[in-house]
Amino acid sequence: MLFGINSELTSSTQVLKLGAEFDKDSFEQIFLTAFLYNQSTGNVDNAATCTFKVYKVVNPNWTDNLVYTNSASLLPNQHFYLEVPLASLIGVDLDGGDTIMIEATVVRAETIFRDVLYVNHLGIYGSHISLKNKVQFLELTKADE
Repeated sequence: MLFGINSELTSSTQVLKLGAEFDKDSFEQIFLTAFLYNQSTGNVDNAATCTFKVYKVVNPNWTDNLVYTNSASLLPNQHFYLEVPLASLIGVDLDGGDTIMIEATVVRAETIFRDVLYVNHLGIYGSHISLKNKVQFLELTKADE
């Protein structure tokens, strides 16, 4: 059975939740998490496995090109977790230039759950990179004096 995007099966009270966060300390990785949420009980249910896939979205047709796949670790709170080094996303410009699609696939008792999340990291990250580059330029210029 398959529950998730475009699913015709609606009898499950469980839904897959997916989250992503850029490492705000080093800006060198993305933290991914996924968990099986039971809408009836409000609890996180256990699951067997979780695989994350990262795709680069190519415009103008929004086609997805797979750039990274890895299995997640199960935490004690039944959340799956994976740290994705940005260096492993070859060909992806995460300074706001490219959009990525993150897909999580979780298996529980022979049932597959999927969720996707689109990310384009504009905003504070882009501002931080711009400011960091300006400061580095000023430091280099000052060192030349």
